[in-house]
Amino acid sequence: MKTLKTKSGFTLAEALSVLVILGVIASLTIPALNSSTQDKQFFAQYKRSVSVFAQTIDRMTAEKTYKRNNISQTFENFKKYFNIAKDCTTSGSSTDCWDYDADDQGPCPASKEVFIDISGTAWALPTNQVWGVTVDTNATKGPNKYGKDRWCIFSADKDGNYNDGTKKPVSVLPYPNKDFTSASAECKYPPCYYQSAISR
Repeated sequence: MKTLKTKSGFTLAEALSVLVILGVIASLTIPALNSSTQDKQFFAQYKRSVSVFAQTIDRMTAEKTYKRNNISQTFENFKKYFNIAKDCTTSGSSTDCWDYDADDQGPCPASKEVFIDISGTAWALPTNQVWGVTVDTNATKGPNKYGKDRWCIFSADKDGNYNDGTKKPVSVLPYPNKDFTSASAECKYPPCYYQSAISR
């Protein structure tokens, strides 16, 4: 007499339970992975911006296009060293290059003098009375928050002080030069990665 062998396997209910659990795990981990990847892209673009700014002020100093006591003219000369995709200072509206309605205007608010280079980075002259730039690594796209996709980059004089435009720029200083893990005037939406965005 033959004995019937029964095949063991998952029931439909068990299979559905596993799929639900996997779906929950994916919904918890995928946004964090996407956010981490996006942060790395922003940080890489920020580091590039710091390097580009440093190289450009070196060239401006050598070619005598840096104008002491005239930050607006210096910014106009600064633009000449870029391949510009959109210049919102000379044509169109500045809001085409910078989201001024963003909730976070940060430690170095952007003026209306702004352009976007071909990499998609927006460069603005800050309203602070220093020679430097405010950058948004992805222009008007979000999150438009300082320490996330927006940063301040200033020049420093020979004494290592932030340059008010009256002295020769000799180095570059991120501002502020530390990270913030709690809310402050420099960081509306903590954590804000300023220093570590460069060192990562």
